[in-house]
Amino acid sequence: MTILEANKPLPRLNLTLERKVLSGFFPMLQKGCLVQCPKPVSVEEFLLALPGASDINLLEKIQTVFVDGHPVDDIKAAILTPDVEMALSAAMPGALGAVMRRGGYYASMRRHITFQAHESKDGQGAFFITVKLFNLLLSQAGPSLLQNGVVLDSRELGELARPVEAGFVGGDLDGKKFLKEEAAQILESIQGGAIASFTIQ
Repeated sequence: MTILEANKPLPRLNLTLERKVLSGFFPMLQKGCLVQCPKPVSVEEFLLALPGASDINLLEKIQTVFVDGHPVDDIKAAILTPDVEMALSAAMPGALGAVMRRGGYYASMRRHITFQAHESKDGQGAFFITVKLFNLLLSQAGPSLLQNGVVLDSRELGELARPVEAGFVGGDLDGKKFLKEEAAQILESIQGGAIASFTIQ
């Protein structure tokens, strides 16, 4: 049974960390993070809703988008639905990068594998998707995705305990604040996972 199948509310973990520990999150961001969508939205709507997206011109930085393994050209038309996997990348090098770039000159060369927009379901409630980041987006978009909030299981929380302790500025679990010297123990003790939001300073 996964943490989302347990049918019980997850605790809310909020942490403020120094930027020096951001690289400690890169493996998790590359592997993929569970993120909540309040309803079916387009790729563009999802990205613009991330904290600070407009401040860092996030849409301009994202040159390649894959949804369920298919390259996306029109991020306004591509609708995110339950359990999809979205991978985001900055400009990729070489011929492959040119072909896979969204809306690029060579996009027609891969039209048979290009993502076909899903139909959204009216009235559908919140659901989760998996988001992966690659290359320059790890440092550029990573902070926005982490601040938005990601679902982490007990093992992932334990793996982040040391980076969190090293860069700790402040934190609370379900509104109850804790100190730097308590951070690692608290993360390692959370059972069943948590919805975690990380503000990187």
